[in-house]
Amino acid sequence: MTDDLFEQYINICNQALESNSDRFPFKQILNAAKNNDDSQNIEVCIIDDHPIPSHTIQLLNNQITEKKDTGCEKNCPTCQCQTQRQWRVPKSYLEDVINNPQSYIDNPAKLDWDWLYQDDQ
Repeated sequence: MTDDLFEQYINICNQALESNSDRFPFKQILNAAKNNDDSQNIEVCIIDDHPIPSHTIQLLNNQITEKKDTGCEKNCPTCQCQTQRQWRVPKSYLEDVINNPQSYIDNPAKLDWDWLYQDDQ
């Protein structure tokens, strides 16, 4: 269930990027992300779930992609499955995006883009 939820979330994010790629500020967001290493793997930890599933995403060629099999045998938040950063996201947020996709596609500023930026911690 959670894997399907996250896959649907990624699809909505990619629709939002495609629909708004030339609009301010989304064009700038993508350009800023390109300035970082856009091939970095980012571990996604969906919170409020038991056990917490682990996913890995990256921004590559202006598309968010999910790596299905990272070889990870641990649950977040301590897993280090060859990821450079970690993004902890509430399951309820993902469900809201899935239940209201057009709202997020029409206004991608409502999407949480924090995972795109380098975490200095």
